[in-house]
Amino acid sequence: MKGTRRPKAGAERGNVAGVRAYRAAAATPTETAPVLKALAEAALAALSRAGEKRESAGPDGPWAWSLATKTKGGAALEVGLTGPDLPATIPSRTAHPSDIPKDRAWRGTHRLKIAAPRIALDLCWREGAALRIYQFSRGEWEHDVVALASTGGDEPRAS
Repeated sequence: MKGTRRPKAGAERGNVAGVRAYRAAAATPTETAPVLKALAEAALAALSRAGEKRESAGPDGPWAWSLATKTKGGAALEVGLTGPDLPATIPSRTAHPSDIPKDRAWRGTHRLKIAAPRIALDLCWREGAALRIYQFSRGEWEHDVVALASTGGDEPRAS
């Protein structure tokens, strides 16, 4: 497959005096944001305490862990992970968004999804490779996931 091409000079809107409208990948940090790492670790802790493990027939891994509950406010909250094992953490490095479409054949070994009730967090990774963020949407669900991890599967706090 062809890699993603840069826009032609002057072709994109907003190109003033030679300033490019796209981000320079080399200048963008690739450390996993602390908030993402904390949320993912809280979700993994909740799955390890109260998640249901089952065999997965899907392409994302041989095992699937899931936890479905409702917040005190009544909203649905679902946490799911597929992969060969249930890790305690996620990678410290994050793939730059511009690099993701360049390697369409890339497959992760772990995939973590949180739906509250729509998918608010979707992460994928494999050993020795950078984390890929497919979806991240901020919201009250973040507090609920942290509360779920600390209560061991009991009902999260009210949103």
